[in-house]
Amino acid sequence: MPYNEQPMKTIKLWRTFREGMDNYRRNGWLTVATVSVLTLSLFVIGVTGLGGFAGYIALKNLQEKISISASFGGGVSESRILSVKEELER
Repeated sequence: MPYNEQPMKTIKLWRTFREGMDNYRRNGWLTVATVSVLTLSLFVIGVTGLGGFAGYIALKNLQEKISISASFGGGVSESRILSVKEELER
């Protein structure tokens, strides 16, 4: 008859859950503190990521809306005007 590992895995799983519940009962305040710290950390990471993404979108929108206008006096050559235009486009 072949060896069946299924009952052994079930027993190990049951022991794991039982020991976890025993530890929770013994140190309930520590469990609550740990869960609270992890929750707060994930919240801060999420808010930071969301803020960074919102800032990125806002900057992209501002870059699309920027317009520059320049006026030159009558004594400026056309080549100088085109060179300034090329510089601004970069």
